[in-house]
Amino acid sequence: MKRAALFALLSYWRHHLFQLAALITGLALATALWSAVQAINAQARTSYAKAEVFLQQADQPSLISTATDLRVADYVALKRAGWQLSPVLEGELSFGSHNIDLIGIDFLTAPHIPGLAQANPSSPDASLLSDMLGSPAG
Repeated sequence: MKRAALFALLSYWRHHLFQLAALITGLALATALWSAVQAINAQARTSYAKAEVFLQQADQPSLISTATDLRVADYVALKRAGWQLSPVLEGELSFGSHNIDLIGIDFLTAPHIPGLAQANPSSPDASLLSDMLGSPAG
């Protein structure tokens, strides 16, 4: 009985080759799509974890000048006293009736954030910053 069912199934596909090709192509595309979605979800989970670590840095102590702007001399004095400082500038930009909040972060002095991937010094991406800050090739 099983042999007859297998023979009937194979004979059907032998007579309908286009449907067999469409079935195999559909299964291959579905598998590829499922794999791609799984890879994207894994990357999203990793990105969310890195963002969470970065945002947890906001819980660290900070100095905020309320009376006047923080002067460069004050910043230098605090750095020389051993404080791990990274300036963050905040402001608001107005375009007519639209307001945009701006935040400026100095990435060169930003403290180490545990959990974020460290650049590999031998990779081409790691030397991008030093290439941009170095003297122009010429």
